[in-house]
Amino acid sequence: MTRPAKSLLGALATIAVLLAMFSPSMASATPAELERGIEQRGWSSQALLALSSEYDATGDKGRAILALERARLLSPREGAIESALARVRSEAGVSEPQPSRARRAVATLTADEWAWVALGGGLIACMSLVGLAWGHARVLARPSLVVGTVAVVLAGMAATIVAPSSDRAIVVADEVARISPFPAAEPSFEPLEGEAVVIEQERGEFVHVRIGDRTGWLPRTAVERVVPPS
Repeated sequence: MTRPAKSLLGALATIAVLLAMFSPSMASATPAELERGIEQRGWSSQALLALSSEYDATGDKGRAILALERARLLSPREGAIESALARVRSEAGVSEPQPSRARRAVATLTADEWAWVALGGGLIACMSLVGLAWGHARVLARPSLVVGTVAVVLAGMAATIVAPSSDRAIVVADEVARISPFPAAEPSFEPLEGEAVVIEQERGEFVHVRIGDRTGWLPRTAVERVVPPS
């Protein structure tokens, strides 16, 4: 596909998302109604963008950011999602977590795309093994086997690195993190609504979270995983 064609498709996708966001059916829906619709029909980037817009309008920055994070999982290269996420984060006073060096190196492709690369490498390796077994084109089969095997290993590692973490969550309520999982425990730090945290462990109605070098226990209801548990 040519570059102009790709640009045109990207522009059309952005227009479709924006039209969906501001269509009468979505614009008049409350967050609760949109949540019910998503629960019934499943995730879509358009519905999640509309949900984020409604939460943002009510001042619920945490859930607005959560909806945008989920929309980005479905459409990782959608400019409308990135711009909305940057704006809401700025208004909430939170910043985008800095990815690791390894993640930055392989983030040009999604986990699904890296999986396809690994599959292609596996097919090359299998064809090379067949060639070696039948004695055909052994000069080409050996290097092809090496290339295919390396592609499988490296692409598999890349897919693992960029895959969404099941432990990543967003703070959706104004709560104080405490040093132990009890309501009366000493405070540890105060996270902002919309901040991304890593859930390290769970105990009763509390979860132990990490934000950089800050750790503490938050009520389970104060955070929501970006990728819901299955």
